[in-house]
Amino acid sequence: MILARQRAERDAEAEKARWKQADESAQAVLDAPVSPVERWSPPPEGDVELDPHLVSLLRARERARRERRRHR
Repeated sequence: MILARQRAERDAEAEKARWKQADESAQAVLDAPVSPVERWSPPPEGDVELDPHLVSLLRARERARRERRRHR
């Protein structure tokens, strides 16, 4: 009986330690600075020449999204 209780207490402590580690990891991700790649910046004002390759890529992605939505 005592061994079972000690094992249960040890398992509970191990579970608490795992949750504490998971919480600390999650908090570290939240506290990490945002990299410049993730930051959004408004488009420049004025006439901007768009890359035709990028425009076709964006159009293809939008077509694929519409297709997926339609087939759901």
